[in-house]
Amino acid sequence: MLELLPDLITLIGLEIGFQSIYLAATGRFYEAARLFFLALFFDYLDGMAARLLGVESPRGEVLDRAVDRVNQCVAPAVLYAAAGGPLESAVASLRVIVGIVRLSIPKDSRYFRGAPLFIPALLIECSVLAGLDLHPLILLPFILATGLPIPYPRSQATSVGEGGGWRRLLWGLRPILPLVMILGPTELVSPLSKAVVILAAAYTIVGPAIARMRWVGEPIWAENRG
Repeated sequence: MLELLPDLITLIGLEIGFQSIYLAATGRFYEAARLFFLALFFDYLDGMAARLLGVESPRGEVLDRAVDRVNQCVAPAVLYAAAGGPLESAVASLRVIVGIVRLSIPKDSRYFRGAPLFIPALLIECSVLAGLDLHPLILLPFILATGLPIPYPRSQATSVGEGGGWRRLLWGLRPILPLVMILGPTELVSPLSKAVVILAAAYTIVGPAIARMRWVGEPIWAENRG
């Protein structure tokens, strides 16, 4: 039965993501954004449970990717569309489309094929928590970056597989952000959300350069030139 625990945690995260969608659809945008980070925390928990129990499997990976599309694509898209107008709705629908298309792209342990899907999600959710007006024309390039065949460094590869002790430490501390977003007071969450928006935007811009410095001369660059 223990081998089912990671899948159960994944499905709990899906339920939390659905409740975030419900809150957004009923106009409770701030609460929806907070709940998004609880779903993000459960996404961390299921992977941790799978590794601790030694039950990582193709089934669990497929389930995890499917739930990610709901929690990281549909939930932020509904929030962005519900809080905006027709232009926001159109950009939000593109967010979902690109996320689904990414399902057909094989994963690589070293890099993302396109900007990570969580980048636009963080921009949307953190903008709500920070009280920022995220214009659709500002969000659009970040969504398009997730669909372009440009390598971005994977956090786990750069922090664990090839890094020293401090990188391993940072990788281990990654669940702290969603916990603070869930439990922290507004006085802390608001400025932290602004910082996340800036960092997410900066990573989208400099990520390909980091990947090029790390893997220059390897086949991934030849694949993406043709």
